[in-house]
Amino acid sequence: MMGSLRNPAAFNNVLTLRPSAGRVPQAPPADQFIQQLSTDGPMGRRVADIARLLAVQAGRDPRAPLSMAADGHHLAKPGAPDAAALKGCRIGWLGNLGGHLPMEAGILAVCEQGLRRFEALGCQVETLAFGRPPAQVWDTWLACRQASRWACS
Repeated sequence: MMGSLRNPAAFNNVLTLRPSAGRVPQAPPADQFIQQLSTDGPMGRRVADIARLLAVQAGRDPRAPLSMAADGHHLAKPGAPDAAALKGCRIGWLGNLGGHLPMEAGILAVCEQGLRRFEALGCQVETLAFGRPPAQVWDTWLACRQASRWACS
């Protein structure tokens, strides 16, 4: 919910990803809406480690009504992604929000290089925009964050 997986990983020189909502079940909170704002996920030193941990974390949990039914065994398969399985997948790319988010030199170029590799595998990469001014998005996020503290207390 604002980098709680990605920031610690980046600051400690390990890898992570933010799984899709419901991929990793979460214990049901007092408010089901609040649960949708954050997600649990794996961290590791190598991509293979992340895949293995995500395979263990993923799956249906009857206590988490928003969890996905599929288990995660297929997520730990070694090797390059299957191009046939990726063909037609859509990837939304926000980049640095048109210069609004500061980035270290070279980060955007590395990310864009990775996106080109996904395109070569048949994915559709779409550059997205919030459709709202960044300040308005920030104010909305702050309100949601405060609501989560109230709902979880």
